[in-house]
Amino acid sequence: MKRVLVIRTADKEFGEQLAKNFNRSTDQFFQTFVFSEPETFKEFAKTNIINVLLCDEDISLVEGEDLRADLMINLTEVNAAGEETVPVIFKYQPSDSIMKQIRSYYDDFLMPDLPKEKPDLLIKKLSCVCSPVGGAYSSTFALALASYYSRTGRTIFLTFDPFFTLPHKEKNTKEGNLSDLLLLLDPGEDISYTKEKMVQYISSCTEKHGDLEVLSGVAYWFEICELDEKIMHSIIDAICNTGYYQNAVFDMGIFGRSCLEALYASNVIYVPIADTPLNNRKYKEFKRQFDFSGNVTLLEKIKGLNIPEDEKLKGEYDYSDLLEGKLGKYIRTQNL
Repeated sequence: MKRVLVIRTADKEFGEQLAKNFNRSTDQFFQTFVFSEPETFKEFAKTNIINVLLCDEDISLVEGEDLRADLMINLTEVNAAGEETVPVIFKYQPSDSIMKQIRSYYDDFLMPDLPKEKPDLLIKKLSCVCSPVGGAYSSTFALALASYYSRTGRTIFLTFDPFFTLPHKEKNTKEGNLSDLLLLLDPGEDISYTKEKMVQYISSCTEKHGDLEVLSGVAYWFEICELDEKIMHSIIDAICNTGYYQNAVFDMGIFGRSCLEALYASNVIYVPIADTPLNNRKYKEFKRQFDFSGNVTLLEKIKGLNIPEDEKLKGEYDYSDLLEGKLGKYIRTQNL
């Protein structure tokens, strides 16, 4: 279902042209409506949820009316905004520029507390790995990348693949996993732990390989689906902002709202693909959906990788073999 954008302006011609441009754009992130008369707008607002209300500065909302607008943005005729309590957009500019600003404001509204600037974070590298292509060795690549990062300092590998298993020939047991962490954090309560306490909990649930800490998947896949956004934010905040971990790699086995936290915090989103016509079409569709969702920041982070097949890593293999073959050479030479 498309999000609803309402343009509320006394300039009927301007509003209708702007709405026409928005609705005929290729991505159509919003379904746009325009109202110049207060009564027709009032009737629409009674029965529709409005995600963004773009209105003239001198038009105020009907007092006492529940318009269900998630975000209000004012149109200004002055191309210089000060410290405004309501976001403002300069009216006289190309429609695509206006839409880009609206999407940026709405993106910030949805995720207001995410760390958006890398210099503010204490972590050096945070990479996410995901792929729309089956059999692309995404989890294997993510684990190998984390192992490579761990040579330069303490690194955590966290997987959201509910069926992930560590590559041990000699055992199939898990010493700790994401389920253990969720149990410790008690999802039924509000998260109030300090970042340092969160790091203690995270570290206690990982399996350690030198300077690499591996937080495996869940005991039951449904726990991934029900992962709470607040808990996820606390986990990411602790990993990024305590200085305990120097690097992190997230294996994105699923896409849920909670996983957006990891994607936003990351430096780069690696997408392993094999160079075939079908896989290239899937990769193109993958990027199109990111663009359609309005996550411009995430789209800019995506980097497709044509991962080489490594015979040593097919079937059962030892963790120590991860970086000894073609995959390890690829990671080293690509400076990932």
